[in-house]
Amino acid sequence: MKCFSDFCKTIDWSHFNSENADKEIETEHPDIKSFACRDNDEILFYLMNDDPSHTFGPVKTKLKISCQLDEGRYELRWIDIRSGETIKKKKISGFPVNIESPEFKDGLFAYIRKKDQVH
Repeated sequence: MKCFSDFCKTIDWSHFNSENADKEIETEHPDIKSFACRDNDEILFYLMNDDPSHTFGPVKTKLKISCQLDEGRYELRWIDIRSGETIKKKKISGFPVNIESPEFKDGLFAYIRKKDQVH
């Protein structure tokens, strides 16, 4: 969790007016749960592999992000929950959007942020 804590220090929480977005991120894989919050130009979400057999083999899923964010260019960063390292990036130009996660075992963190965002 230290890696997640270190990542959270990079977010300007004083300008992040979060609201629950759990229902705005749908996973195609039945065992993957999504937990999310967002404001008008950022989304933070966690994908949890809720494997009922508790084997936690590598999985990936298609996602539908249905929320509407401010117009602009965005970057999605997939972040390894153990190392805190960005494992993949993707540019996004509009919402709603369909994306695919990279492969992961038990959990994966994602951060979508407007590229020209200035606080």
